Amino acid sequence: MIAFKLTGLYLRWSDKGTAFRWALHTHADDMLGEHPAGGGAGKQQLRTVFDMNESALEELERIAAECLREVKQDGDGDWS
Repeated sequence: MIAFKLTGLYLRWSDKGTAFRWALHTHADDMLGEHPAGGGAGKQQLRTVFDMNESALEELERIAAECLREVKQDGDGDWS
């Protein structure tokens, strides 16, 4: 939720680069938290506000899934 709110704040300040960074964090958090819909507000922002295409979203999701698998297999399940 914090990253999502920071995205909106930086958009209001017209700092689209920093806003994009926080939207990526929002979506990554959703993916690593195993969001039931495969992503939430961050994914929607990346699509609508930042015009991120599906292939880029799929690559980000692939990387997040790979990281999550590593944490579950080799770690204690705490990806943070």
